[in-house]
Amino acid sequence: MKNKLELLETTQGWIAVFTGETAIGKKVSEEEAHNIEGASNEERIQNALVIWGADVEQTEVIVI
Repeated sequence: MKNKLELLETTQGWIAVFTGETAIGKKVSEEEAHNIEGASNEERIQNALVIWGADVEQTEVIVI
């Protein structure tokens, strides 16, 4: 896999941690986004990946 996305459920909401290459070709390491919304894990994954412009087929996803 080219990218890695971790979704973490906290008492204050969902946090996404992304490592990999963004849609504009920038390489990031453990960049965070807070308050990821969605009614299901699939929605939260899609909403998180939009932030970095990453493709789900190129991303290893871990939900914690």
